[in-house]
Amino acid sequence: MITIASICNRAVAFTTRDTPIAAAAKLMRQGHIGSLVIVEQMNGGKRIPVGSSVTVDDILEVLSEELSEPSRIVAREQAREASARK
Repeated sequence: MITIASICNRAVAFTTRDTPIAAAAKLMRQGHIGSLVIVEQMNGGKRIPVGSSVTVDDILEVLSEELSEPSRIVAREQAREASARK
């Protein structure tokens, strides 16, 4: 039987709720990763997950709301390409 543990990625990238979208996108780009887990730092530095993962598609959707129509088309195509690489 195959378990989740045998296929999961244990090197999880994370960020906090107050991270700007652009900074999250940069982190994902630099790390060549497709998603981030949203955490809250607790006393002692313990990270507590407080949100589901944010994907490249999520970030492109938010950013595209600020763009002109031609830029939205490019962003949508980039999101499709990123999804295809996963």
